Amino acid sequence: MAKIQIVFAMTIDGYFPDDDRLMEWIREDRNGFLLWKQHSTFSIAPDYPMVDLICFKDTTSSDSIFQAIISEREDTEILRRLSVYHLPDEIVIYMLPVISGHGIRISDFLDSCSWNLHSSKSFRNGICRLIYRKTLQ
Repeated sequence: MAKIQIVFAMTIDGYFPDDDRLMEWIREDRNGFLLWKQHSTFSIAPDYPMVDLICFKDTTSSDSIFQAIISEREDTEILRRLSVYHLPDEIVIYMLPVISGHGIRISDFLDSCSWNLHSSKSFRNGICRLIYRKTLQ
């Protein structure tokens, strides 16, 4: 069975970031979204049917990575849809050193289950990358 990975950025208070300077770094730097795109086996499009994804995931090898990168405000719906079906196995969060207080609160879309911190890395611009893996039940 393949792994489903979601990669996104959010502010300290859980909102999709408005800071274009920091989001530009995440979109364009080799330590940002570009790093993860090269590890993906299948990219999950915003309109991909969830039932088809579940079937495809179950019939694909365990070393496959199905990935959704939330790089634009419109992409946040993918996160909600995947979480409704409890599909994410791993989430990669780029935590921006800002408190927004408004916008789309993407932390509300996350699965309510247990996650283990697998690794973390901080960068000079104050952004922290956190990789969480779902705890096996």
